[in-house]
Amino acid sequence: YATEQLEPFLRFDAVYPDADRDGQNEEFRTFTAGVNWYLVPGSSAARFSFDAMYMLDDEAGSLVNPSDNTGVLASDGDDQFTVRAQFTLVF
Repeated sequence: YATEQLEPFLRFDAVYPDADRDGQNEEFRTFTAGVNWYLVPGSSAARFSFDAMYMLDDEAGSLVNPSDNTGVLASDGDDQFTVRAQFTLVF
């Protein structure tokens, strides 16, 4: 945590398929940077999350399928970029 209410984060994700997969043997890598902001200091019951994701590889040649849940559109091009915002309330 940077403060009691602010939590920055960085993430690297990668999918490296086995060489024996037919037709889908390309890797898929992403970098994500973001921040969580908690409404109440010291409590994770309510927070805003903001992040930006940069995809180094195309989804079409990888095992990764597009997901409507994340808002990332299907693409066969490299270098995709997406920005997300989310509010979480736990009760």
